Amino acid sequence: MQTEAMRLLGMWQSMDDGTMVVSTKLLLLFLGVMGAAVLLQAIAMVTMAAGAAKARREMVRIAEEFRAKADPVLDLSRTILQDAAPKVRVIGDNLARASFVVREQAERVEGSVQNVMARVDHQVARTDHMITSMLNAVESVVDMLHQATLGPTRQIVGILSGLRAMVGRFIERRPAPPPRQDNEGLEL
Repeated sequence: MQTEAMRLLGMWQSMDDGTMVVSTKLLLLFLGVMGAAVLLQAIAMVTMAAGAAKARREMVRIAEEFRAKADPVLDLSRTILQDAAPKVRVIGDNLARASFVVREQAERVEGSVQNVMARVDHQVARTDHMITSMLNAVESVVDMLHQATLGPTRQIVGILSGLRAMVGRFIERRPAPPPRQDNEGLEL
């Protein structure tokens, strides 16, 4: 940076008188413009400072107005909370007691329900055993009746078939037809 400043200084000194007068006028003009810019900037800063001071005063006024309106509300809230604190403690104690009682009752109900369910399970098993025993007895009676009636019925049917064949032979005096056979090759 110093080298450039030196070079510019050298160029300014190497100018002739006519160019130097123009440069001096330009330099003065530039200095005037710079002064005006600094003056405008100073005016803007003063204006901004005045606006900030006015805004600060307005904020202080609003804060004081808010405090004046909020203080009675805060005092009332504080009084209400102080009055309600013992009541809230009593309510909490009552809830704790009620919770304890409810828990005890729930445990009793659970025990009763388990007892009833055990009895119901026992009765269901007992009823199931009774019904199974009864069905088994009915089945054995049916089997016994079936066996008791089926054997003699077959014998009677066989005897009647033989008698019919014999009577038929005597009456007709014809030869008896060959015995019929079913699909399994058994004689009917």
